Amino acid sequence: MQPHPVPPPPRGGDPTALTLRTLHAARRFWWLVALMVALAAASALALSFLQPTRYEATTSLILTDATAVGVPEAARISVDRGQQVEVVQSQRVAKAAAERLGEQVTPEQVMARVTASTGQRSIAIDVTASHATPQGAASTADAVARAYREVTSAQAQQRIENTITHLEQERTETKQRIRQLQAELPDDRDPAGDTVAEAEVRAAIRRLTSLDQRIQQLTTNAALFGSVVDSVEPAEPPAEPAQPRPVRNAGLGALLGLAAALGVALWRDERTRSVEGEQEPLALVGAPLLGVVPDHGGKEANEGPAIEAAG
Repeated sequence: MQPHPVPPPPRGGDPTALTLRTLHAARRFWWLVALMVALAAASALALSFLQPTRYEATTSLILTDATAVGVPEAARISVDRGQQVEVVQSQRVAKAAAERLGEQVTPEQVMARVTASTGQRSIAIDVTASHATPQGAASTADAVARAYREVTSAQAQQRIENTITHLEQERTETKQRIRQLQAELPDDRDPAGDTVAEAEVRAAIRRLTSLDQRIQQLTTNAALFGSVVDSVEPAEPPAEPAQPRPVRNAGLGALLGLAAALGVALWRDERTRSVEGEQEPLALVGAPLLGVVPDHGGKEANEGPAIEAAG
């Protein structure tokens, strides 16, 4: 009884057909797939050992809620996290951090070692530092966090001082206006009357009282709300290096090698249709087997029947 023909790998652009053709090519050229995967993994592993050892440590900056009750308007700094990320990575913060680290560390080196990103929490910024040693990574991250806090505090203090200066100038002008209005009041005015000048004097006095209260509030609360940072979570020295990661890199290399190998195997399978078994023609042309040409070798090839009929 003739064996049931093996169906050829389906053709077409649908994912199922492509998957079946890829599996067929991988089985046919398994040695090529294995070789390319091994070479890719070995190359990635070799490159891993050429990388310098680097450690990474991260500290989190918890930002102050600028809309909180009691925070003076003049002391509020924009807590737009995208803007504050730029401040963390600024030259000014890097310079302050380099001064803290000492050891001939330049601001440019600090900027090259540090990255900042918005944390998972809505009011947090993560500062990550890279260094050749675990302690160096943690120290760099903490130094940048402290420098950022100092810079934002100085900015807030400057804004408060500018606001107080403006309020004091307005206060001086208001006092002068009160004296001017009082001097214009007639001496023989009716004490029970309510002239326009007297109403202006009372309004100016209320304004002066309001200015005094605002100046006092800013002066008192400047130290409490003078920074955009509410708290800092210190960085911990990492236990393992961030690079090299030979096992991870070898795995990624193997995956990339596998993808490339499957592509090459599929390409070769599409262009080479050699027949390796009596069922191969059925799979290639999709037609019944009509006969088999035996190969007896040597002179025996002429003695036997040339064609063995199928069925």
